Amino acid sequence: MASIFKHEGGDLKEVLAGCSPTQILYVPIDVAKFNHSAMIVNFVGEVITPKFDFPYNTPGIQFLPHKIIQARKQTQAQKLFLGLEATCLHQAGRPLPRKSHRESARDGL
Repeated sequence: MASIFKHEGGDLKEVLAGCSPTQILYVPIDVAKFNHSAMIVNFVGEVITPKFDFPYNTPGIQFLPHKIIQARKQTQAQKLFLGLEATCLHQAGRPLPRKSHRESARDGL
C-alpha cells in the first residue's frame, strides 16, 4: 500500500478513487503506558477484527502488523489508515515511573 503522503497536491478523493468502501480499512489505536488497544473496521463501520490488546514491547509491536495483514487478506483491502490518539507519556522529557497495579490502585490511578 502506498502512503497518501506521496500524493502531494492530490486530495483524499483521488487517493480513494476506485476503492470499494469495504476495501478501506481503519485501525484506531488507543495508546497507553504499557498496553495498547486496537481494532480494525472498514469504511462503513463493519468490525473486521474486534478489539485486541498488545503490549508496548517488541513482540507486541510486531503483533500489530500481523493482525493488519490478516484483515487485509480477509477483505482484499486496497487502502489502510492508522489512527493513534494524541497522548503524552512523558513528563519533562523523562519517562513516567512504572508502578505496580497495586500501587496504581492505591493511588487512584
